[in-house]
Amino acid sequence: MLFKEEKIHQLIKEETRNYLNEIMLLEQARWPIPGDEKYEYSLSSDGKAYVAYTKGGKKLGTFRDDAGLKKVKNAQPSGLAGLAKSASDWWNKESPSPDWTSTREASPKGPIHQLQSLLGVTADGIFGKNSKAAWSRQTNGEALPSTPDKALQFLAKRKEERKDCMPVPKSWSEVYPSLVKVGRVDDGDKIIIVDGRSQTLKVVQGQNVVSYPCSTGRKGFSNSSFGGTSTGLMQIRAKFGSGQPYGRIFVGKQATQYVLKDNQGKHAWVCTRLLVLAGQQPENDNVYSRNIYIHGTNRLSSLGRPASGGCIRVSNDTILKLFDEIANGTLVYVLGTPTSSNPEFPCEGRGLTSTAYDLASRAASRVAGLARGLTGYDADTQVSGEPVYESEEANEGEDIIGEPSIAPEPTA
Repeated sequence: MLFKEEKIHQLIKEETRNYLNEIMLLEQARWPIPGDEKYEYSLSSDGKAYVAYTKGGKKLGTFRDDAGLKKVKNAQPSGLAGLAKSASDWWNKESPSPDWTSTREASPKGPIHQLQSLLGVTADGIFGKNSKAAWSRQTNGEALPSTPDKALQFLAKRKEERKDCMPVPKSWSEVYPSLVKVGRVDDGDKIIIVDGRSQTLKVVQGQNVVSYPCSTGRKGFSNSSFGGTSTGLMQIRAKFGSGQPYGRIFVGKQATQYVLKDNQGKHAWVCTRLLVLAGQQPENDNVYSRNIYIHGTNRLSSLGRPASGGCIRVSNDTILKLFDEIANGTLVYVLGTPTSSNPEFPCEGRGLTSTAYDLASRAASRVAGLARGLTGYDADTQVSGEPVYESEEANEGEDIIGEPSIAPEPTA
């Protein structure tokens, strides 16, 4: 199977950007504040909160007060801030919009009006913010052509290309053969299918199927609404928890000092292992930022019914098996209910197969290795300490509700 070289380059760039922005540049660099020699501080990955640590490296909490955030930002070493800004500017730079987007088209039958109608936005003749957002969603982030006529031609060509695309599967059993048919997986590849109707997670490899009970979002399925589980094609972006004991509680992908037995504890927690998901379609490209995981849980009674905060819960026994058997880059397809909650099925040639992802991620890991050498940080290192609880909205996909009702337990 042939892979588009530009797609692989795009993935390498994306993986590297995520590593630089979220690990090397922000969260793992710490610095003191003048006059406060007792603690060190860092910024959260979104830059909207700060994290406090003891000199020994113990994480004390994540805080969102404006005054404290301003002090931490002001004390940030200039070299680090400059590096972060230059990296952010370089990775996130956008091509300038064509001139035709800044003028109003007079004729209601003109190409801009036609284009807006096709995109499903108000046809007012000005290709503004809403029109550009609709274009980006429907074209998977393609740059705007130099003229509105060329934009119409692009949409017409895309429609022609998609005329033979497969519809959204009606049942989970149609997902694997459909992905094989459009070239997203090779027959014999291992993938995960989450079936919302039966509340089961299935590991599928050709004709072999292993099924486990799971729990998806208590607010249903959605790629935008808070509390809903994302749908469509995704991929395992990262795995956390290697070497941690059964029942270990995680907060924000970091291990705490707390350990729970099955059905112990008042609340539902992210436990034992995490498989972090990233969207593979324009409609679900926010999955990674929403913190949607496949993870273990202490609340076994919740499995088999929608009960999570948006993540996909499985038992701790199941997540241990998945962690060992499922590689980074493995495709995950979430089939939600009703059918309208699912994005259009990906067409042939759009995106990467798991084999191509593996090749690209190896190249990206070389950049991550260089970053680790510069910072001394290992992405697999787990941080122990008391859990820190932000607002539920700040941890959308995670099952973080309240504080532990138990004391820390021995981990030996």
